[in-house]
Amino acid sequence: AERTDRVIAMRGPGTWIDVYDWAPSYSKRPGVSASTMKSIAATGVKTVFIQAARSERTAVLVDPTQLKKLMAAAKTNGLYVVLWYLPAYRTTDIGRIKAMVDLRPDGIALDVESRKAPSDTQVLDLLTKSRALVPPPTPLMVAVYPPAGTAVTGRQTWQGFPWRKAAPLVDVWAVMAYWREDKVFSPAAALYAQRSLAAIEGALPADTLIHVIGGVATKPDQASALRALVRQNVIGASIYDWRSSSAAAHRALTAE
Repeated sequence: AERTDRVIAMRGPGTWIDVYDWAPSYSKRPGVSASTMKSIAATGVKTVFIQAARSERTAVLVDPTQLKKLMAAAKTNGLYVVLWYLPAYRTTDIGRIKAMVDLRPDGIALDVESRKAPSDTQVLDLLTKSRALVPPPTPLMVAVYPPAGTAVTGRQTWQGFPWRKAAPLVDVWAVMAYWREDKVFSPAAALYAQRSLAAIEGALPADTLIHVIGGVATKPDQASALRALVRQNVIGASIYDWRSSSAAAHRALTAE
């Protein structure tokens, strides 16, 4: 069936999984396997964001055989699959993004943070090439920290980030409201997420579609705070990550 809602996979509720939790290359006893997808679906979560590549690896994709098993199991359990990658702003990024697209996920997400702030040119070049590689109807999400200087966090990663120029290249922006990094916990987690969201909304055009990602959630009220932020332009919410958070929190993220 044709998907009429291009960004349906980003509407959440969702959960994130990184290579340290699922990939044999990174863990001798991965805590996430194909069978985990049934548990994820049981919480009411609709989308699983799976890290598919790492810039320091020679291989284009991490453990592709196991990755495909995870994707198949997610589909069997009615989950949308978005594959994600943290680019290094090198030419090898493009091959990895193309390989992810070739697996035909329901979306591609780029976590564009960097220890060394990329230049405007690097960001726009990466997103322009990614946009060409990720054709409709597959949506492209870009995950970012809140803009610097907003009293949300001390990070300076996004000083001068080209928000407006990048906006036309991105289908959905995801703001990383990782309250644990600010050493705040529920109920302060709700305020941290609100401030993060307000900061990114102030940097982008008014009609931009935004998804909010909360940090490790062990208490249901942390996830409830995220869910409460979902509205017209804030289209979804998810938790980073599955392994470190509770099933109860994920259930609260999906509660009506």
